[in-house]
Amino acid sequence: MTTPLSLLCQLCGLSHREAAEYLGVSHDTVKAWSSGRNPTPKRALNQLADLSGKIDASANDTFNFLKERDWPFNVALALEGTEDAVTAIGWPCIGVHRATVARIYALCIRDGMTVI
Repeated sequence: MTTPLSLLCQLCGLSHREAAEYLGVSHDTVKAWSSGRNPTPKRALNQLADLSGKIDASANDTFNFLKERDWPFNVALALEGTEDAVTAIGWPCIGVHRATVARIYALCIRDGMTVI
């Protein structure tokens, strides 16, 4: 079943485990919300919507920074490999970091940049 929670988790790149940690609830609670067995509290949906907004803002800021540079050039984007590295740069988990980098890739490719 597709629920608002499952859609927002997917948009943010969160697994159920990561969503539970981010929202401060148990993994079983997130599974119940995601399956539609229990209604998701508005507070949790708002937290995920806010996180999605932060991901979008970060991707757009990075893209705009790249666009302001002299062309042509290749863009190399990398993923951090550990939870510690990701939290050190300000993201709650590696899934959110991956979602952010994916959005940057999409913006760059759509604009004709060479992404390596």
